[in-house]
Amino acid sequence: MYSHKMNKRQLGKNRKKLALKLLSQIEKSVGTINYCKFHSSYFVFDLPRNSVCHFTIKEIPDWYFGFWINVDRKLPKIYLLGDVFGYENKFKPLHTCITFMVEDTIIPEYIITDLINMKKDGYGRFSEYKLHHDEVQVRNELSKQLDRDIMDLTDDLVDSFNKQHTDCSLKFIIAESDIWGKKYCIKFISNQNNQKQEDEAREYFQKVIQTKQEELFEIRQEEHPDCLLKNELYSYNYKFIGISDDIFFL
Repeated sequence: MYSHKMNKRQLGKNRKKLALKLLSQIEKSVGTINYCKFHSSYFVFDLPRNSVCHFTIKEIPDWYFGFWINVDRKLPKIYLLGDVFGYENKFKPLHTCITFMVEDTIIPEYIITDLINMKKDGYGRFSEYKLHHDEVQVRNELSKQLDRDIMDLTDDLVDSFNKQHTDCSLKFIIAESDIWGKKYCIKFISNQNNQKQEDEAREYFQKVIQTKQEELFEIRQEEHPDCLLKNELYSYNYKFIGISDDIFFL
């Protein structure tokens, strides 16, 4: 058991040592590494220690790079990944804008050449992604504005309910935040355990607040037909929390 742990620890050191060697080659031939971080997981999945390394190159500011490293074999298998900022979705091999295979402990010259050419205009032979980058930037900004609009609308509707009721109220809150994002809820508050009050508040949430939010989303989408908007507020969990409901999200 002890030797097994030592072996895993040594493999982790080997991966980090190899990544630093490759980064040194990039710094010598391409440009300055101004961010570097090692990871032992991807999203919610555990990975071998130091098998993922994320980094950025100062001279190629629009891009986010990374290594995925396997040194559990005689010859290392390394992926060099690259995604345009704002465009990244699944930052793993074959799911990024560019994925290079490195079969040795030295980055091949053709990859170095590609990176050098990217310094000239930010994209090199991957100029197709500039259009994607610009589209994503616009979409993300519009989606953020949509979220702000929906939160303002929700606050107004909650205030409207509260002005009409003196013995109970609603509160718009962030229930919790985790890797999936923020999770919102409308919380019902009352000093009395009055099921009728709670049912009325729940109906107001379902028929008024949710409906108005959906209408606003449709209006904003119609205003920008060429941009597929994301409603982050609604794409994550968002629900009504009554007296007996669990505030935590599954």
